[in-house]
Amino acid sequence: MNMQDIIISSKDAVLLSDLVRRADDLPEMEQAVEQLTLALEVARIIDSARMPNAVVTLGVLADYVEIPDGRSRTVMLVHPVGADASRGRISVLSPVGRALLGRTAGSVVEVALPSGRHQTIKVVGVRDEHGGGHA
Repeated sequence: MNMQDIIISSKDAVLLSDLVRRADDLPEMEQAVEQLTLALEVARIIDSARMPNAVVTLGVLADYVEIPDGRSRTVMLVHPVGADASRGRISVLSPVGRALLGRTAGSVVEVALPSGRHQTIKVVGVRDEHGGGHA
């Protein structure tokens, strides 16, 4: 996963740092937690009140396209306890969740899937649940 240009809000940084600290409760997610830790280390942390609208953060809707097949998806990035794939709520510890975190509209990221396959995705939009940008 390309870690360049990851932007994380100060609010998300606190929540995600707490998740990493509690990782002993998630031994099956060790690799995902390590990758999240790395993302937090290299990310640019921005005050939540100044967070640009075009950045994927926890609780916003991210629209992305799978390349090259062009399949569009919309998901909300959430804490693992709130994940519900049937409602489009994906964990920040999932492969796609980790790839989307902190990315901006226009970002292209390669995702390592559990099957061993790699999928390239392009973020095409970021919005709140009501269709506008997020605060």
